[in-house]
Amino acid sequence: MLLAFLTLLGVIVLVAVVGFFMLRKGPEIIQGQAEVTEYRVSSKVPGRILEFRVKEGQKVQAGDTLAILEAPDVIAKMEQDKQRVIFIVLLFLVTVILE
Repeated sequence: MLLAFLTLLGVIVLVAVVGFFMLRKGPEIIQGQAEVTEYRVSSKVPGRILEFRVKEGQKVQAGDTLAILEAPDVIAKMEQDKQRVIFIVLLFLVTVILE
């Protein structure tokens, strides 16, 4: 009785496995064109758009500059760094002159 049950169970599992692999759908390939009406882009720093470098409908490639941003945080950081460099150079000159 147990042997008959295990044989039946084995046949059911075998049929299920064969059916799973034989009856599954292949990949669907769809050909055509898609129109994009809107695409979102983002930058790594917050800012305001100063100038668009492309026009609507123009084709672009990866790496093309799409817009020029004004980023006040980046400009302020660059100004701070420039002032630090000036201070260090002046400090070095004073140290060299006083030696």
